[in-house]
Amino acid sequence: NPTAAQYALIGATTAGALSGSGLTLMNSVVGAQVTTGVDTIAEVESLATIVGRVLTTAAGGTPTPLLSVADLEALGVTGATAESLPAIRAAIAATADDGSGVETLSLLQAVVTAGSGDAAAALAQLRDYTGAAPVPTATTYVTAGVTGVSAGNVAAMNSALAVLASGATDTVAEIQAVVDAYAVILAEANGAAADATPGVNPTAAQYALIGATTAGALSGSGLTL
Repeated sequence: NPTAAQYALIGATTAGALSGSGLTLMNSVVGAQVTTGVDTIAEVESLATIVGRVLTTAAGGTPTPLLSVADLEALGVTGATAESLPAIRAAIAATADDGSGVETLSLLQAVVTAGSGDAAAALAQLRDYTGAAPVPTATTYVTAGVTGVSAGNVAAMNSALAVLASGATDTVAEIQAVVDAYAVILAEANGAAADATPGVNPTAAQYALIGATTAGALSGSGLTL
């Protein structure tokens, strides 16, 4: 297998800086390429940069930019989608910090496949929730790819999902819209404290979106009140 010194010798400095599991993954990725996939230094360096992002993610770090679907596809990994990507990143981060859990293309593929399955299962749980067990947790939302849900507001979000039809919550985008709308409503409920966002008030559409149909039917002075 190519050594780090050999990568460095041809001018692939990023690849030349890899070691341990990083170098092993790099060689595994190169081994799956056809010659035209690595017949320029730019191509080799691009792969090495992505390998670096995988290793940073595995170590629990946050690479810049974040590991993307395009990155994984460039390495030769299949099955990743934008919706499953948060779960995939979490699955990679859950492997050994030294990268040994993703040091070959087959190991990385297995982790990605498992992460994609976790995302699909989490989305199905959110879609099908009716108020009965199993009750989604904040982690369920994160795994599905939905942001903005925490231990402090997950009960509110679950109450919205429980009254909405499954057809209105069967995609990540639909659930995210519900979460975002409820976040605006929760932010409005500031009690005696000064309104942190006086120029932002919930709309009738946002009330309707979370399943509050009576509030969603208000307009004019009714909505203002």
